[in-house]
Amino acid sequence: MLKSVATLLIALAIIPFFAAAAQETTPTPTARQGGMFENRNNANAQATDEAPYDLSEIAQLRAEDGGFVLGDPDAPITIVEFADWACSHCQDYAPVMQQLIETYVVTGMARFEYRIFPTSGGETTLLAGRVLECIDNERDGAFWELHTALYELAAAGSFDERVIKLIAPAYDLDNETVLDCAEDEATTQVEVDTALAYEVGVRGTPTLRVRYGTFKQAGNLEVIVVD
Repeated sequence: MLKSVATLLIALAIIPFFAAAAQETTPTPTARQGGMFENRNNANAQATDEAPYDLSEIAQLRAEDGGFVLGDPDAPITIVEFADWACSHCQDYAPVMQQLIETYVVTGMARFEYRIFPTSGGETTLLAGRVLECIDNERDGAFWELHTALYELAAAGSFDERVIKLIAPAYDLDNETVLDCAEDEATTQVEVDTALAYEVGVRGTPTLRVRYGTFKQAGNLEVIVVD
């Protein structure tokens, strides 16, 4: 296990080089024609067919403060990404993160924790995070299904308030109910993630941090891996 963990940390250390290569050689994902949000099954297929792994085969958790987590709760390391779907660098970085998840999270060596940190998207990212949180509260797994889809929307230039407000019907949820939830002060995950970002010194996106210890033992994000 220690050898595996060391391998993971080495891989994390060289991610910036892979990210730079991805910006030059990896095609930007685009949203397909024909209504990404026509129904839940269509949304699920759209969100997962670009990823090299099957979301249904990975444990989906919520951290103590509500953060969205993929992977084995007993994994010794958590890879934490602070990102914004509207951030062009985050879009370029997404294939690298997908490969990281396939290599280390799917195999149980690490968990992946996504923290929403509005930068490029501003209020639209804030709304998107709140809408996804509300939908996920009603439909387990919806956050991760839509996570990839939002990157595709943003890359296609369709990441805007109008589109975000049309997501709920894809999950057979009442649009007004979801939007009311998104406007409720009790819906706070984006704010929690943003506060955590500032607490650990994150100022831009994408930024990675690593946390040691199993899910129940995890402490603060004290080790800076990639900026």
